[in-house]
Amino acid sequence: MTATVQSLYIYPIKSCKAIELKQMKVTENGPQWDRNWVVIDELGKFISQRNCPKLSQVEVKIENEQLVFGHESHGWIQVPLNQKEEKKEFDIWGQTCWGWEVSRESSRWFSDYLQRKCYFINSAEEFFRQSSSKRSHSANLVYADGYPFLMISQASLEVLEQQMNLQKGQLKMNRFRPNIVVSGMSEQQEDELKSFSIGELKFQAVKACPRCVVVNVDQENSKLNNKVLKTLATYRKTSEGILFGQNLVHLNTGHLCVGDEILPWV
Repeated sequence: MTATVQSLYIYPIKSCKAIELKQMKVTENGPQWDRNWVVIDELGKFISQRNCPKLSQVEVKIENEQLVFGHESHGWIQVPLNQKEEKKEFDIWGQTCWGWEVSRESSRWFSDYLQRKCYFINSAEEFFRQSSSKRSHSANLVYADGYPFLMISQASLEVLEQQMNLQKGQLKMNRFRPNIVVSGMSEQQEDELKSFSIGELKFQAVKACPRCVVVNVDQENSKLNNKVLKTLATYRKTSEGILFGQNLVHLNTGHLCVGDEILPWV
C-alpha cells in the first residue's frame, strides 16, 4: 500500500484548536500561520495546555485576511493577520522570543477566558527561530515547541486504541496535535523515515516526538484522561521519553496536499 497524506493541520494560536486544510502552504518558517500567535503570562512565560487545558476549546479561523478566535461562552474576536501594538519579549523552553501584543481587547479576552492576566502575541511574520539538532539540517519555525512539523501515521493511533481497549475511532488524533497525518503506513513506520518527499516538499526526519501530559487532554472539553500517556508508556517509553510521532524539518518551500504520496529520496 502506498503511504499518502490523509489530513493536514495548522494551529495558528499555540495550544488552541487546529484548522484542517486540504492544501498547506509551506514557507521558510514552516506551515503558513502555524503557531504564529501565542498567549503569554505576566512573567513572560508562554501558556499552553500543560497548565491551561481550557485553551483546547478556543476555536480559530483565518478568513478574509483576519484571524478569528473565540468560544461560545466568551464570544468572538476578529483581528487583522498582521496587527501589532506593543513589542514584548517572552520565553519558550528557555529560548528568548519576541512578538507584539495584538491588541488590548484580544489580551483581555484571553485574560477573561483563562481567569489570569494574559497577553496575546503575534509574530507578525517577522520573528522566527531555528530548530537545532545534530541529526538533521536546522529549519525555521515560529512559536512551535521545537520543530516545524509533526507527522503521525493513522496506524500508530489505531494501535494505541487497541492497547487502551477502545473501539476504532474512539481516540481522536487531535490529542497529539500533528501537522501531517499519513495513511498507508504500518504502525510506528514513521519512526523509520529519513529523507523523503511529499508533493513539492522535501523533508528530513529528525527524531521521534517525546510526549507530555497534553496528550491526556480531550480537545473538545478539556477533560483529562491519564490513561493515554500511561498506556503509551507501556510500549513506547525510551531513554528519550515516551515517543509518538516523528518531528520533521523541511528543506524547501511549496505546497502539500491531501492525497500526496510519501516517497523516499537520496
